[in-house]
Amino acid sequence: SIQMKHGARGLLLMSTATGMTMHHPRLLDRIRALDASHHAPRYVGLSLGAGTECVGQVERPLVPTLLACQAGGEPLFSESCGVLHLADGPAASFEGRTAALDKVTDAFIADGKLVRRHGERFEVSPEWGLAPVATVDRNAAQVLGTTSVGVHVHCYLPANSPGAAPRGVWLAQRAVDKSYFPNCWDPTAAGGLPSGISVRENAQKEAAEEA
Repeated sequence: SIQMKHGARGLLLMSTATGMTMHHPRLLDRIRALDASHHAPRYVGLSLGAGTECVGQVERPLVPTLLACQAGGEPLFSESCGVLHLADGPAASFEGRTAALDKVTDAFIADGKLVRRHGERFEVSPEWGLAPVATVDRNAAQVLGTTSVGVHVHCYLPANSPGAAPRGVWLAQRAVDKSYFPNCWDPTAAGGLPSGISVRENAQKEAAEEA
């Protein structure tokens, strides 16, 4: 069986069985919802220029906002074959691509798609491990469907004897004013990976914030 004990800073799941097998219907629903094959038709790809491939996906109702963004009186994006393409001028450099995404972020805020900027910058790249082609405000990254990397730190109570299951796992509760999943349970410490910081450094930073 699983027992829950509330603490000042979080929740401890205690296992009184030999193993910790937990089947949570809401978790399974969340995993199924992440299956891209079910919702792919709702999106168009996002390309930041030749050689950058698709770096994100944008819900179709948001496409007019991107098509309306301009720089110097010229549109920043065009759409063809289900992909939004950044214009050649800004697409030619890291700085140009980043500035274009900042204009998109401002447009999302003006249209009410975003409440505000987060302040942290996320790197934008076709896939994890490749050099970034731009950076974007953290809040806009989710709307643009760019790859966001997170660090999760899981703390547990060790088993009483070798080979036994851990006695419990510490969970933290998200603040009620979070933009996503407010008041929900989280790993012991977790957070998105900002630009310019390593995974290890970010894990240390997030753990210190929860300490």
